[in-house]
Amino acid sequence: MWPSQLFTSYQVNVLCGAMQCQAPTCGVVLNTLAISTTCGHLFCEGCIERRIDESEEFEVLVCPKETCGFEMPMATLDARFIPDNYKPFLNPPLREIEIVQDTSALQAARAQIQREQATNATLQRQLVQAQTKNLAIQRQLEQETAKSLRLGNQLETQKTEGQELQQELEQEKTKTQDVQRQLEQAALRLLNAQMDAELGNSAQAELIKVKGKLDMACNELNYLREETEKEINHLRDSLDDYRGWGGGHSRRVVPDSPVRVKQEPDITERYRPLERTFTNSPSLTVRHASNSRMSSENAGVEIFRVANCASDQPRTALIKTIKTKELEQAQSYRDDNAKSAPATVQVLKPEVALRCSSERLFAEFAQSSLYAMGDLFEHSKVIWKPLQPQLTPVEDFRRIINHKRGLKLKDYHDLHRYSVEDYGFWEDLWAYIGIIYSVPPEKVLTEGRFKEIPIWFPGARLNYAENMLCHDGDAIAVTAARETGHISHYSFRQLRRMVANMAAAMRVHGLQVGDRVAAVVTNHISALVIALAAASIGAMYSGTAPDMGTKGILDRYTQIKPKLYFAETEVFYAGKTTNLLDRVAEVAQTLSTMGLHKVILLPSAKTNKDLSIPGNLKIPNSMTLSAFLATGDDRPLTYEQLPFSHPFFILFSSGTTGPPKCIVHTAGGVFMQGKKDSLLIYQHTRNDTHFQYTTCGWMMWNTMIINISSGTRIICYDGSPFHPDVRTFMRFISDQRVTFFGTSPRWLSEIRGQEINPLEVARFESLRNMFVTGAVLTPPMFEWTQQVFGSIHLISGSGGTDICSGFVSGAPSLPVYAGELQAKCLGMKVQVFDENGKNIEDTGEPGELVCVRPHPSLPLGFWGDDNGEKLRASYFEMFPGIWRQGDFIAKNPKTQGFMFLGRSDGVLNPSGVRMGSGEIYSALESFSSELEDTLCVAQRRPQDKDERVLLFLKMRAPHKFNDELVERIRKAIREARSPRHVPSFIFPIDEIPYTVNGKKIEIAVKQIVSGSTLKPSGTVANPESLQLYYKFRDLEALVDSRGRLKEKAKL
Repeated sequence: MWPSQLFTSYQVNVLCGAMQCQAPTCGVVLNTLAISTTCGHLFCEGCIERRIDESEEFEVLVCPKETCGFEMPMATLDARFIPDNYKPFLNPPLREIEIVQDTSALQAARAQIQREQATNATLQRQLVQAQTKNLAIQRQLEQETAKSLRLGNQLETQKTEGQELQQELEQEKTKTQDVQRQLEQAALRLLNAQMDAELGNSAQAELIKVKGKLDMACNELNYLREETEKEINHLRDSLDDYRGWGGGHSRRVVPDSPVRVKQEPDITERYRPLERTFTNSPSLTVRHASNSRMSSENAGVEIFRVANCASDQPRTALIKTIKTKELEQAQSYRDDNAKSAPATVQVLKPEVALRCSSERLFAEFAQSSLYAMGDLFEHSKVIWKPLQPQLTPVEDFRRIINHKRGLKLKDYHDLHRYSVEDYGFWEDLWAYIGIIYSVPPEKVLTEGRFKEIPIWFPGARLNYAENMLCHDGDAIAVTAARETGHISHYSFRQLRRMVANMAAAMRVHGLQVGDRVAAVVTNHISALVIALAAASIGAMYSGTAPDMGTKGILDRYTQIKPKLYFAETEVFYAGKTTNLLDRVAEVAQTLSTMGLHKVILLPSAKTNKDLSIPGNLKIPNSMTLSAFLATGDDRPLTYEQLPFSHPFFILFSSGTTGPPKCIVHTAGGVFMQGKKDSLLIYQHTRNDTHFQYTTCGWMMWNTMIINISSGTRIICYDGSPFHPDVRTFMRFISDQRVTFFGTSPRWLSEIRGQEINPLEVARFESLRNMFVTGAVLTPPMFEWTQQVFGSIHLISGSGGTDICSGFVSGAPSLPVYAGELQAKCLGMKVQVFDENGKNIEDTGEPGELVCVRPHPSLPLGFWGDDNGEKLRASYFEMFPGIWRQGDFIAKNPKTQGFMFLGRSDGVLNPSGVRMGSGEIYSALESFSSELEDTLCVAQRRPQDKDERVLLFLKMRAPHKFNDELVERIRKAIREARSPRHVPSFIFPIDEIPYTVNGKKIEIAVKQIVSGSTLKPSGTVANPESLQLYYKFRDLEALVDSRGRLKEKAKL
């Protein structure tokens, strides 16, 4: 039995003397004495002793209370070995408690309990009242909900009734229009009858004779048109004497013909008055009476005047109005003594009035004498509409501006109008896209170094890389893929760490604000890391694709004199491995004399291993990328705070016909424009994947990478989209769950030419947007792409390296029309100028794309152009103070969309009529299974009086070039456009020249065939192809007297 000395006595006050032992089955009342365990429970002494006796453990006692189970040590301490100063702190496991009754405390406790009970009762009553009130409110809410549902049903019913009424109104309107047309036709018939009555029998007889002669003339004209190509040898002299019918289709002058052609003395105006003189008495002249530029209301309308030339004073008899495809009404001019006729027809008292029965004759005149702009938009039809335009981000942005500015902007076009009339728009955009800054801007813009280029957001301090790396975490930021099939994923956290390591190494090697970093790299993760690291320091970055030749690289980098030069050593493209060490050595040796500090060699793009440098090859100041990164000191990533207009990207023009222009862009301007497109046009979120097929040398790479600032995953792809085949590339797009895919018309043409149905190759379940740029996307290709890829938003844009942004692009809240770029970009005040600087955008006619208001992505200038002379000559010379982009474009006044027709310096101008090469390409879409590629250019040699159009065809195997194909192409162009558009000559060619960015080279070929000798620049991907076009300077040696290729012509 345990010694009783374990029970150390303590005295406590309790509130109640009726306490019981807490051991099970005991219940002894503890009035004065109790035993307390370490866990705090009270027991009688007997229960504790029994528990000790029953315990099998010698050193441990378990609390007797069933729900406790606390174990306490029972070892007895020998007090002789405990220092006296520690004895007061001993706490034995079992203590004897003396319970002392405290009556006053008991009464106070009871009073406190009563007060709490009263308070609880009050709270309970309040709770019941609140519940009752809540039930009443709930019933009232249910009643209001039911009432709202009834009102909603009534509203839907009224809406349905309104729609039915609207339909009835439209039907009545249609009926009214039909009745109006019938009335006009009746008035016209009545007028004709009155005219016939006034003419008398003699006039009627004369009229019949003249009509018969006109029919004969019409038949002769049709015959001449069909025979022109066959008898081109006999027409050569006539062609030199009379031009103006365009397209290589002169009218043959036939002896004894009832029609003779009267040549104008000076045919220089854009729309020439045409004259046909009909022989025999009375002599009648039919001439084109419209000498002024046509407006959008009468575009494509021909007015002809029939005059009686037999008398001494010819008088106007009747004006015949012909629209593009049909004759709808007749009008006549009147002289000073004329009377007004009913409806829309006005007649003077004519001695002879002629109402031509041959519509074919006038249709020939209309088609041949006027470049009818209405034809440009004949394929303009809706091919896509947004399902819920009100839910698009751009509409949300519009509502935000309305709320903030107190405006009532109704749609995208209102929003655009505000964006180009109030510079406050850029403040709104700054806030919407969430630019990160350390110092806010003082105002929107101020005067810059050049009057044409303002400084934006003066006073602000920020960093491009900080805004790009605003997201962190383990979500995928970049997927880097190669043609070899190797795919790597990098999270936002990993990307930030890689940029920090690269920036640390750059700082160790002395890179500072304003220094230049050059990189000849593939589109892989390294390019992005190098650019962002340079941006964090405040250095400038210039990237180039590794397929550029040594001369092209030096043409660029000898201008900017970089401090660091990153270079690929081995690349793999289209199944071919290329070693670049010789090229790297040549470039490094030249740049080392211009301040180059270090050459960093990247590992092989094929094996990801460092290449060994041959002993006979010297690359000065070079080291591998891994060795360069190892020099870093692990310092944290810091962002230099710089002005909004701090220079960052250095881009270069194509330079196919001369030295490339070195264009300096601001960090803030490029970022703001790119983020605007990412959020408002592409509608990017953290769930999207952006894949723009591009190289690092094209401005599309600079705009692509900005999308990571939206939390969007981007795909950097290094390789050919056609290797091993286009189907493999299409499956890659689908497998990577791409939501936005950017490509070129050439890629789409290849798919169509191979007769591939994309949805049979892959499902493209995630694809939402497709962006096509780099060349003209023709209306037929628009329709085909929309059809085969399903319900995607098909976007085509016009912008360029010059602004590293777009002028005209997509708008997700608007419908897409075939062949049209949807709308002007927000903040870009785009207009269409004619050669005299007049805005003609609402006429439907093509002209120069200009921007009449500055925007943040205007370049700072050209490198080394301190006084801005080269900058002004490139963009502001034709229209002083106004940016001229150099694109040939037309606006559809009905849809507000734009049609891109090609570069304005490559415009075709046969017989004084301007047209874009895109119009020819559009007419050739139906030949995609036979033609692999085409090139259309103008030719005017020093000895040529006029410009002619040459069309080159690259045949798709196994099809062959022949005369039958040429005739079918001529007919297709003539029917789709007009006889003026038909090329003078059509030739086969083995290769079409392209830039390294995948753009078709028209201007260089135009200069070559016109007599110039060019030295290909490093931007031409296939420079040897240009040599194929020199032989076409001597057309006479290539074609026979009938205008066909000679049998022995070596093409």
